[in-house]
Amino acid sequence: MTANCWAIRQATGVPVVGLCHGVFDAERQLASFIGAPASQVSTMGVGVNHLTFIYDFRWQGQSAWPLVRARLAQDRGEAFDEASLGSLFPEMGARSESFRAGDNPLSWSLFDTYGAYPAVNDRHVSEFFPEPVPGGAYQGKTLGVDVFSLEATTARGDETYARMRAQSLGEEPQDEGFFNRRSGEHEQLVDILGSIEADARTIYSVNLPNGGAVPNLPADAVLELPAAATATGLRPLQMLDFPDPLAAIITKKLVATKLTVEAALLGDRKLFVEAILADGAVSDKEVARKMGEELLEAHRAYLPNFFPSVKNGR
Repeated sequence: MTANCWAIRQATGVPVVGLCHGVFDAERQLASFIGAPASQVSTMGVGVNHLTFIYDFRWQGQSAWPLVRARLAQDRGEAFDEASLGSLFPEMGARSESFRAGDNPLSWSLFDTYGAYPAVNDRHVSEFFPEPVPGGAYQGKTLGVDVFSLEATTARGDETYARMRAQSLGEEPQDEGFFNRRSGEHEQLVDILGSIEADARTIYSVNLPNGGAVPNLPADAVLELPAAATATGLRPLQMLDFPDPLAAIITKKLVATKLTVEAALLGDRKLFVEAILADGAVSDKEVARKMGEELLEAHRAYLPNFFPSVKNGR
């Protein structure tokens, strides 16, 4: 998402906006974790798509982090001051069991260190932090193989696409379950368009150029950040309090993204290798080169900048 939006804007000038349901879902999951109605919580988060740090989390205007820490301690079998929390949140009810700390140990370890929760949980966050999972080792399993399986995820997506295509062509009957979904749709596109049309100025998490909204991150970088949907378009909120330690993490990830964008637009294979190395998952340059060549070859038809003969029609 980050690389695509950045590259499209840089190469064409088209003011593309990236939408993802990750932060929206994480906000609702955190609400579930503390037993709060999703309609009563709010968040502020900054990052790159699939690694956006929710650093402000509120329930009816009050910081809900104390309650999150208490629930986290409870999940871990640790002591916490339940009496004081009850006075802070008198409406505190039974919590939902649908979102448990044990399901996302890496994400919660980051919360322990930085006091912010990364959207969107271990399935994506683990892609950005290879150091804690050497060789993909994760809770006694291997990332991408027997947990968060790449093959299973791809197969599921292919199956969904084939089913949707068949329904759209009339080859299969319309899935009536579609009409039983919750109102709206999970990327919030319809809601965003409604807010723009009515100039409601509702806040959404979107992928837009920073433009100085977050001063401790590069101004030209595409970030996932809150923006108001106004009649004049999506306007990022100024986030003056984004913590510097979190900005350091995001800056490091933006370096790899920027290299990827430049390599793609220039068709520069050497720069592409440097982008792979900057990502951090691979440290051996020869391995990175081989991986890069295989990836480029697999997508030859769609990457003419890397294949002059294709670009020139030969």
